[in-house]
Amino acid sequence: MTADANKPEILARVENHVIATAIVTGLAAHGIQASTTGDYTAAFAAHAPGDVQVIVRHADLAKAQKVLIELQQE
Repeated sequence: MTADANKPEILARVENHVIATAIVTGLAAHGIQASTTGDYTAAFAAHAPGDVQVIVRHADLAKAQKVLIELQQE
């Protein structure tokens, strides 16, 4: 059984929306569509720690992982 190409996959978990948005923008520059989730809970104070997840399609996951490494090195 093959995986659904459109299945959402977590590419990264970061501490805030600013970092997540930078990743989404960098991925878009490489033709990879991404979105974020968890922005609301990550903005809370230390009482409710959370993170922001960067989500990509399963079909884009491997390429997105490579692009993310490149972005982190810049």
